[in-house]
Amino acid sequence: MDATQAPAAIEFGRFRVLPHRRELLADGRPLELGGRGFDVLMALIEASGAVVSKNTLMKRVWPDRIVEENSLQAQISALRRTFAADRDLIRTIAGRGYQFTGVIRTVSAWPDAQATAGMPQPTPTPLRTAASNGATALDGVPGVPHNLPTRTGRIIGRDAVIQTTATQLLGQRLVTVVGPGGIGKTTLAIAVADMLLANFRNAVFFVDLAPLADPLLVPSALASVLGLIVQSENPLPTLIKFLRNKRALIVLDNCDQMIEAAAELVDRIFKDAPSVHALVTSREPLRVNGERVHRLAALESPPARTGIKATEANEFPAVELFVERAAASFDGFVFDDAAAPSVAELCRRLDGIPLAIELAAARVDFGVRGLAAGLNDMFALLTKGRRTAMPRHQTLRATLDWGYQLLSPIEQTILRRVAAFRANFTLDSAVTLATDHEITRQDVTDGVANLALKSFLTADVTLDIVQYRLLETTRTYAGEKLAESGEGSALAQRHAKHCLELIKVAESDWEIKQQDRWMGLYGGRIDDVRAALDWSFSPEGDVLVGIALTAASALLWFALSLVDEFSDRARSALLHITAASLAGSDLEMKLNMWQSAAITISRGHGSDMAAASARALEVALERGAPAYQLGAIRDLARDRFLQGDYAGALAFSEQFWQVAGTWGNETALFTRNRFMGLALHLVGRHAEALTHLERARPPRATYVRTADNVFHDYDDDGATSGRVARILWHQGFPVQAANVAEEAIQQALVLGHPPAVCYTLAFVACPIAFWNGDVASTTHYIQLFVEKLEDISSGYWEAWRRCYQLTTSLGDNDGTPEFQRRVEAILRTAIGALALDTLGTIREELAGSYAVARAERGESGWCATEILRAEGANLLRRSGQAGAAEAEALFRQALDLARQQKALSWELRSATSLAQLLRREKRRDHAQAVLAPVYGRFSEGFESADLVAANPSYS
Repeated sequence: MDATQAPAAIEFGRFRVLPHRRELLADGRPLELGGRGFDVLMALIEASGAVVSKNTLMKRVWPDRIVEENSLQAQISALRRTFAADRDLIRTIAGRGYQFTGVIRTVSAWPDAQATAGMPQPTPTPLRTAASNGATALDGVPGVPHNLPTRTGRIIGRDAVIQTTATQLLGQRLVTVVGPGGIGKTTLAIAVADMLLANFRNAVFFVDLAPLADPLLVPSALASVLGLIVQSENPLPTLIKFLRNKRALIVLDNCDQMIEAAAELVDRIFKDAPSVHALVTSREPLRVNGERVHRLAALESPPARTGIKATEANEFPAVELFVERAAASFDGFVFDDAAAPSVAELCRRLDGIPLAIELAAARVDFGVRGLAAGLNDMFALLTKGRRTAMPRHQTLRATLDWGYQLLSPIEQTILRRVAAFRANFTLDSAVTLATDHEITRQDVTDGVANLALKSFLTADVTLDIVQYRLLETTRTYAGEKLAESGEGSALAQRHAKHCLELIKVAESDWEIKQQDRWMGLYGGRIDDVRAALDWSFSPEGDVLVGIALTAASALLWFALSLVDEFSDRARSALLHITAASLAGSDLEMKLNMWQSAAITISRGHGSDMAAASARALEVALERGAPAYQLGAIRDLARDRFLQGDYAGALAFSEQFWQVAGTWGNETALFTRNRFMGLALHLVGRHAEALTHLERARPPRATYVRTADNVFHDYDDDGATSGRVARILWHQGFPVQAANVAEEAIQQALVLGHPPAVCYTLAFVACPIAFWNGDVASTTHYIQLFVEKLEDISSGYWEAWRRCYQLTTSLGDNDGTPEFQRRVEAILRTAIGALALDTLGTIREELAGSYAVARAERGESGWCATEILRAEGANLLRRSGQAGAAEAEALFRQALDLARQQKALSWELRSATSLAQLLRREKRRDHAQAVLAPVYGRFSEGFESADLVAANPSYS
């Protein structure tokens, strides 16, 4: 076969050979193949299925040369590696040679005189041929006739989807690119067609159906692009006859309003012109046999978070598009760290829709902050499109008007009504809002399906129940239509009541569904809850609905770590309790309980927290609600605990014990042991505390989360492990304590409740790591603290984290004023007596005057012995030998108290400090007598900082 007789292309399976270019392609992509490998392949193909001997192949590939047979074997092996999964295309025939097994189809260059004989000849073609010299990727492949529109500007963020769509089109012949207006369907189609020019040597036809007003004109539009003169009312038969033997690609753009006519045309082409491929763009699929639907996604935008930097934001295609177009529109535009958060927010609110982003970029003269703020009236703002663009792409409103007009009246009504939803919604929710005396459930079911099909709704099918959502631009547009309809107020009321019923179901589901599953179903509802609450407490709203919804939605706010916002919402609801005649009701009780929990998480404690708990307890006692009685008592005890009133916390714990015993609930019985164990530990009765905590540790069948109890917060298995870890450390088991602390952290992480993790870090893991002198663990836990605080807004836990981090960087005590200033900064950061007590145990210099005064008054309980010892050590630093007698008295007082509390670790520290003082005073025998017996009672942890310092041989 000489070059003049060679076909334009040879195809088999997913492969194509271009003889004139000596190139092998797979799915449209060129493969690496050496010259001799290509010669072997052509020799096998030309044999048309016959066996080709090894000698024949070697003479063909290596003419006039003598080569070893293994050279041919190497080329065959290389070919098979190139074919990968299709390596059996080359078969070895033992003793004879090799055989090509593929089904071969040749493609001739078009126009083909024989193929077109007798057919109507085209008028001068509207197609153009790419230049043979200096062609670029944008220009196309030399010699290929096409009428693709010239692209302007770089395509951003679509490389992967262009390649995927091209591969799908080559493999399946018909691909419909579906998506909402402005998403970039036409741009994608042109890019794909341009990429595939080499695969369609006959021609690539681009047909825009948007200007057509009559579906009957669709075949004629294609005929016109082909250059055919058709003298018939039905041009379809002539079109099919003309295309039947052609290897071509037809791009049908903007089929939205001509969907049925386009589907009929493509179906006929697909059946009767087997070498023609079709690429279609539309809001909805054609729904014909053989169609592959590609739903075009929006450009990815940065996640919602503060402080994003310009370099990080620009990694997202939506931001990259905005920045490039803004720079082209306005010479003074600068994208820096100051602008990055506003640009990221703008791209998110525009849903990553390229058209909307380009329109926004064209108005960058407002400034990016002004643009982001102006999106509240986005349709007035986004009006400055390119003059050369289609009219419906020159403003965002025109784009949405175009699609809205294509909907049926019922579909328009349904779209308006579901615009009341701010986030995902189910079909049942859509039915609740959209049905009336004229629109039935079946109408809504069909309408929602059609709206999703036509890209007005997006559908998430990853959960058991399909979730629908409107893009923000579409929701804003539909919301305007809702306001124009006069139904806005009635829909807001219906929406708020529906939210209340939905959130009540979420409360019940909390007890039976896995947390990640629960979050998947209800986490996205928070924006609807916000909207419903805003309406409920507005002048035209319903405060009864608002109060009930605030109480019912508490779990959702907490699960999303939106505790501060919930606290504000709860405070607003509580102000309406009396006017709504709900004083003393279950709703008031629940709101006060959740308000107390919110204040605890965000600020730790306070008078308003104690007042809310006291009111919740008062109502719970009146209503005989033991679960809420226990919750209120727990919160009052926690307030005392955080305030450093450990005796007061024990008194409330004893009250908790009595109520739990009377109620008899299994969870309450476990919790009362946990609660009593904590209280006893805080007052320094560690052995008794451990007995209670061990009773609370036996495994239960399942962990039960309920909406009406309050044990989901810190009184869980992880919290129990953490309290056991603290006591183990106090009793002289530093290694076991560290292991159990890590176990507590892992349990808290599994719980998935950020405040529980922060509690365990602040109260258990970090202190034990500090007490053991374990720098690596301390660093790890502080970093984990930082990560968890990204998920929760809490000044209280942030203060704990900051205190610990500042302590790690405190450095050696050089006695300078600067060191003392750093100490005072740490103490000022601490919130509450518990934090000040704890700091005094992890670094002697942090045992401040407040903590020392509490210890001297007998208020410090668990840490009094260490605070007194630290004061003695600080006294020696300040006064030297002049303070030795007073320091010795403090050490001995601390030692006696540690023995009373059976706190071996504190006893070791006190004994070590006393022994060091006695050695300096040359009383070595006394020092040995004090320290050796204490050291000898340890069975582990000899590498911990305290035991290394106490080792008699070390001294």
